[in-house]
Amino acid sequence: MCCNELIKIIGASDVEICFKHATSAKENGKHFRINTQKKVCRVKNDGCLNNSQTEKKCDYIFKVCDTNEVVLVEFKGEDVDAAVSQVVATYNKLLPALKNENPTYSAYIVSSSIPKSAEQSFRKLQKNCWKMHKLNVDKKHFKCEITI
Repeated sequence: MCCNELIKIIGASDVEICFKHATSAKENGKHFRINTQKKVCRVKNDGCLNNSQTEKKCDYIFKVCDTNEVVLVEFKGEDVDAAVSQVVATYNKLLPALKNENPTYSAYIVSSSIPKSAEQSFRKLQKNCWKMHKLNVDKKHFKCEITI
């Protein structure tokens, strides 16, 4: 499944500009990259696919073509709790649309800083995401690279 198929599945033909074959995204000095030889569809979610000012959503969705891997990415300053809420909200919204594809999901929060006091809170949220959704959430500072 590549961008055109993903557009059809989630019913986004009116916002095709949000979909691009790309393996990376940047925002406010933070960077995310998927190292792969496979084609990847990058979806600009916040402010493009989903323009809602009130709905929680993550910044980017990456779908690795020819596999069932979906990666959710949120760029954040310090509020990692809010970032986790945003990736979970996006996951819950995508789940019904992609259920026939049987995808595996992962999520990454790329933050500029996380106060030490927030680390324990994040670990608790991380465990809860796995327990309730089977969604693995990880966080990195400024730069995140994964290999698929």
